[in-house]
Amino acid sequence: MSEIEISSAIPYKEVLLLILGTLSTFLIWKIQYQKEKLKNIENLVSEKKYKLYSELIYIFFDIANADKIGKKPTEKETLKRILDIKKDMFLYAPDEIFKTFTD
Repeated sequence: MSEIEISSAIPYKEVLLLILGTLSTFLIWKIQYQKEKLKNIENLVSEKKYKLYSELIYIFFDIANADKIGKKPTEKETLKRILDIKKDMFLYAPDEIFKTFTD
């Protein structure tokens, strides 16, 4: 076969479409994978925030209801719980809430 016959036998359009189709499929998969990964991270942060805020509410209720229950937490115990919350709040809470809590 001569060069002219070989070059006309190669379907350039089909090869190009195959490459573009494969590339677009890969890119769509990559975008969906990144979205799923981001969603998992957001769920994890949301779970951490829930634990943080619920512990904060528990501290307020423990302090407010200490006289009614007859079991008053010690200052050292309360301070330790607040510092633990502050540590987690530094990581997961919005800046405004962290500043307000710190003040």
